[in-house]
Amino acid sequence: MKMSDEEIKKLADSIKLNLSEEEIEEISGSIHEITSKLDELLKVETNSEPKIMGNEDVVNVFSDNENEIDVDVNILKNLNNYDGKYITTRKVVNDEE
Repeated sequence: MKMSDEEIKKLADSIKLNLSEEEIEEISGSIHEITSKLDELLKVETNSEPKIMGNEDVVNVFSDNENEIDVDVNILKNLNNYDGKYITTRKVVNDEE
């Protein structure tokens, strides 16, 4: 959509603006820039479903099926902090604040 200088003058007069010829040319250029960008946006296909990227490697961490890890229990028995079921660690959370 291209507005002529005459249309810009008519619009300026209707809202009581006194514009110089330079201002009219500047406004005309700005309107042309805006409308050309809008025309580009209108060419974009928006009827298709949105494509979600990056979801190929999603893992359900709340699933019921547990993956067993094959660990040699004899190695764990040599640990000082192994109690037969768990490996204990030192306290890492500070209660004092």
